[in-house]
Formats: sequence, structure tokens, C-alpha cells
Amino acid sequence: GDHPDLHSFPTRRSSDLLDQLDALAAQLAQSAAASETRAQLQALERQALLANPLLDFDRVILLKRAFPNRPLARRALGQALGVGSLNAHTSDDTPRQGHWNDTLTVLSSLRGAPRFDDLYSPNDGRTLIDPVLHFDANRLLFAMECVTEKNWRLFELALPSRGLRQVTPDDGDDVAHFDPCYLPDGRIIFASTAVYQGLPCEFGAQAMTCLYLLDPPSQTVRQLTFEQDSDWCPTLLPNGRVLYLRWEYTDQSHANSRILFHMNPDGTDQREFRGSGSWFPPSFFYAKPVPDHPHQVIGVAGGHHGIPRSGRLLLIDPTLGRRDGEGIVQEIPGRGMRVEPIVRDRLIDGVWPQFLMPWPLSSKYHLVAAKLHPTGLWGLYLAEVFDHLTLIHESEGAALLWPIALQPVPTPPV
Repeated sequence: GDHPDLHSFPTRRSSDLLDQLDALAAQLAQSAAASETRAQLQALERQALLANPLLDFDRVILLKRAFPNRPLARRALGQALGVGSLNAHTSDDTPRQGHWNDTLTVLSSLRGAPRFDDLYSPNDGRTLIDPVLHFDANRLLFAMECVTEKNWRLFELALPSRGLRQVTPDDGDDVAHFDPCYLPDGRIIFASTAVYQGLPCEFGAQAMTCLYLLDPPSQTVRQLTFEQDSDWCPTLLPNGRVLYLRWEYTDQSHANSRILFHMNPDGTDQREFRGSGSWFPPSFFYAKPVPDHPHQVIGVAGGHHGIPRSGRLLLIDPTLGRRDGEGIVQEIPGRGMRVEPIVRDRLIDGVWPQFLMPWPLSSKYHLVAAKLHPTGLWGLYLAEVFDHLTLIHESEGAALLWPIALQPVPTPPV
């Protein structure tokens, strides 16, 4: 059928593609080669959808996660990889030595036969999480277990030289640093368990996290947020403020009380972005602003207990409403459908497809890690507001996570 966005990129309208479509439509009318023609139609559809000029950068940084020498069924791999290192209601506070083979890699030739060019692998079973690309696309921050102290530290990988250096200080085995965010003035915001606070309902057994500010040249670290519970996923908004997910607990229904907050990079003026007094969604991880809209953000809506962090892909605009079903522009897939603000702890258990870690290319097109059904793999997809989920690549025995377009982006104001 007609794609609703045919006129967004008029220079990419291809008469050749349309001629091929007409020829296949004629073949399809003849039942003799119907199955072969349908396969050709699927290939043509993928070719047309990936011709999108927003993919012209043609290189995506991924974290490729595989099990080390563990023969598992495809279903078990699909269930275990990707979400197994993430926690829905506490923190990324436990390194998992030897649990996976993690590699930071670049996937290129997105429209053809994709190929990997590995950037870094610890080669000793240390887990990698939370990669973040600098605005200039010349260096990459991520969290990895430190050799000398068995907890997360931030490391920076220079591109393209691939020189590696530790960024955050060694603060002991009982302190973790992860979830980084570059600031335009050269400093770094990150999450840390240095607050020594524990989860109330588990009698303090799970570490909580607050956000901290690091000045790399001086190694000065200053605490920015002071929560009873946790903050996650700091990222910059176009206006230079910092968006993050804040978990309330005191006097709250704690399974429905993760609120999007924003603040100045120095920690001042912390206020609600969306969700104060709201019961839906229970959580909204990996929220990122879309590059061609002043207010919209995309993120992953999930529950509290149950499946950790993965969930439903939602576009929201807080200027259209900030509570429950208000301000939800669209669920992907779900074009033209109203998103019902369901109040449920395990909001996304048994819901497919599942998504992780979106990377918006525009308000209409997004790279995302997705798993379409229970026995599938976590692959890299191009997700559209027009309900197409186009597979770019998947790797048997591995999960492809944290997609990042390898290209410079505008630096927000200081």
C-alpha cells in the first residue's frame, strides 16, 4: 500500500522502485509463481524502507552481547540476552564477571550485507553497559567492571584510535559508577551508588543510585541529586537541561512512581518533566529527545516487577499533557490508536514486540533494539510511526543492544 510519508524525501522518490513494484504486482496476479513473488515483494519493501536518507550515515555503534561457550536454545538465548544485565526497579549495581562476551562494535553497510568492525572487547568476561557517544562522535563513554576494584567504573574509548582510559576514580568495591552523560562544557554526569542507600522494601539489600557531576581534568566529583531511591538514564535535552528518570517511593504507590525529571547541568532547578501524580506508565526508561521536535521524547514504557526495563515504545510530548494517557503522541506500532493508560504493575509481561534503548533519527524514524516474539533474538530495527519494523540485522547467538548512530550531532547550549 501507499506509505504515508512518501513526500518527506522527494529527492529519494525512485521510479525504478515503483517500476519494480508494478512488475511484481502483475506477477502476483498469476498464481503460478505467487510464493516466489511474495518473497521478492518483501525484499523490495525492505530495500525501499531502508533507502531512507536518515540512514545515510551507514554506521551504528552497538553493544554485541553473547554467551561464552554456552550452547543454549534459540528461545533461551532470546529470553536471557539483552535484559539480563538490567534491573527494573533497583540499579545496574552488580557486575557479572564471565556471564557474557560483550563487544562494542560498529555495524556498517546497513542496506546491504551488514558487517561488524569491533571497537573494544575486554576479552576477560567483564560486562559492558551504557555506551554514550560524544557530540563530536570522536569518543565513547561506557561502564565496565574495573580490574582492581570489582565494581562499575566509567571508561572512555577514543575514536578512531581506540585508546582506552578510565574516567571515574576508584572508590572501592562497594561503589559503582555507570549511566554516563556528556555535557557540552566538558564535564560528565553519571549515576553512582556512592550514596550508600538501600531499597526499603528489601531492607536495604539493593543499592540505590543518585546522579553525580565529574570534572575530568581535576577529578572533582559532586553529588547532584538527593533521593531516597534512584535516578537513571541522564541525557541532554535540546535546551541544554538534563532529562532523567527519578524513582519516588515515600508516601507513593512505589510500582507506579517513576517520574521523568529535568534539571540544569549543575543540579539546580530540579522539576517534573512528565508523570507527577500519574499512574501510567509505571516506568519510562531510556528516554531521549527527538532531534526535529522541541518537546517530544521517545522511550520504553514498562512495569515495575516482572520483565526488567524492556517494554513498549512510546512517543510523548509533555506540552500536550503530563499525566496518565495525556501527551502520548503514539505507541510504535500503533498508528492511529489511542494508548490506554492501563494501571498494572507487570505492564508489559507477555506483550510483544518488546523494545530497548531507542535512538531517534527524527520524530518519525528510530533505531531500536527489538525482540518481536518470545523465541526471537534482540536485533537492530528501524521503527517508524507508520508501524513498519524493518530488521536491519540480527546475529544468531547474540543480542544487539544500545544502538547509536555514528555521526556528529548538534551540541546543546551550555
